[in-house]
Amino acid sequence: MVIRLFTMVALWGVAAWHRLRVLDHAAVGSDSLGPYLQAKAALFGHLPRPPNPESGDALWATMLPVVAAADSLLDAFSIRFVLGGLIAPIGFAAAFHWTAESASSARRWAAALTAGSLLAFDPGLLDTLISGARSYAAPEFVGIFTVGLALSIRGIPWAPALSIISLVFAAGHHPLALGAGVSLLPFLRPLHRIHGGRRLRNAFLLGGFVALPRIVRIANLATCGEGFRKCLSSVAGSNITDPEPVRLMLSTALHDRFAVDFKGTLFILIVGAVLALLCRKRDHRWAAVFAAMALTGLLGLGAVNGYIRSYHLRIIAVPIAVVSALGLARVWPMAAVAATAFITTHFNHLPVGSDPGSLARHVAIANRLPSGP
Repeated sequence: MVIRLFTMVALWGVAAWHRLRVLDHAAVGSDSLGPYLQAKAALFGHLPRPPNPESGDALWATMLPVVAAADSLLDAFSIRFVLGGLIAPIGFAAAFHWTAESASSARRWAAALTAGSLLAFDPGLLDTLISGARSYAAPEFVGIFTVGLALSIRGIPWAPALSIISLVFAAGHHPLALGAGVSLLPFLRPLHRIHGGRRLRNAFLLGGFVALPRIVRIANLATCGEGFRKCLSSVAGSNITDPEPVRLMLSTALHDRFAVDFKGTLFILIVGAVLALLCRKRDHRWAAVFAAMALTGLLGLGAVNGYIRSYHLRIIAVPIAVVSALGLARVWPMAAVAATAFITTHFNHLPVGSDPGSLARHVAIANRLPSGP
């Protein structure tokens, strides 16, 4: 356990360092600053609203510790980038616990380290942090959801509640994250057998209670007078000038996320996923089903809303990394080679922001302004 915790901390450090390499490219604008401004309003004693119509109160509430600990805009963004690195140890834990308990220790560690490495150096996740608004922290919370489901299958009593609450928080950062909840469907019967109806019911009730503010806000958006679906679609596609066919929209999102983000290493993910799906161990096939259902749910919700982009698919980065790592770890030396190839390919595959240096300029201007109201 101690070695595992040390490894997770080391992974976090590497992922955080890699993200801080692109801190200078962070976008400073209304979308990226919204959560911090609303959190600051809460610290001033006001009741804030979500910074944009499609998000929830979880978006600003989770930024409260960041704003409270920051003395400047640079501090806030730096802390957020470091926290973004948590997705690597989250992926490590998810792969470790999704691995069948009957598997060898080498296979379990290979899967966990591979998943953590894929997430630490995923260039798409760096781009999400730079933008400050492309799904916000939904990938991290879906990662916790993935860990929670794995622990739920292992019979951990509090894990079902963790899964549901983390999914609610993910949807609070971006509504399309709710599509990942479809992945729960194949597991409801096994979870009922493991935990019993009462524990599952309590988990869903607790999740519903946490989601109440979000439900109320969605209800307000859906009652614009033009029908439930049209009202929500108009919010989701408020920045679209030319609507596009659903098939083209979905294919473009899939291409840009997998063929562009993972240029040169997509075969690693594909081989891993196929090997996991063909694995004799049921737990590993379940992980493949879980990732496939999460992807299907996300795409389906995007199709219903009429809006989905490649960066939305980064929301399920952890499930994809986990299933690929489980498959590659069937032969642990292959997992080590694949992780090394992924890291070396993407180590310098750093995204570039639309306005490099904007964070430093804003900080310089702030330092020249007089203090006080």
